[in-house]
Amino acid sequence: MKINYLIGDATNPNADRSKIIVLICNDIGKWGKGFVLAISKRWKSPEKIYKEAFSGSNKPSLGEVQFIPVEPDIYIANLIGKKGIRSPKSNSPAPIRYDAHRSGSNCRICTHAMHQFICLALGVVWREEIVKKLNQ
Repeated sequence: MKINYLIGDATNPNADRSKIIVLICNDIGKWGKGFVLAISKRWKSPEKIYKEAFSGSNKPSLGEVQFIPVEPDIYIANLIGKKGIRSPKSNSPAPIRYDAHRSGSNCRICTHAMHQFICLALGVVWREEIVKKLNQ
């Protein structure tokens, strides 16, 4: 598979068809670091809908995905793929949960390249062992 790297604004994807921007979110309703800040600056609804989902008793769980239309041809997919959060100074394992990504990938959103992007975004070193783990 060939990966095409593009430089530009990730909140303004350039394609001739519908686009889905996948956010890997935690399972405790915390929003406010990283790429989500750029999403919130451009559109208010993804953060609002994500936080509202955690205000009730039926909270989203790992592997669930919220699809939020933000423009006629752009959707945000809040994939619940991290167990909690951790401090950058923490020695605890990264909160990423590959099983949740595989579950969320059943929606046929996440591709091999998206998994690589997810690892980069979360500061996880990309290795082929991760591909094997994701595809189990």
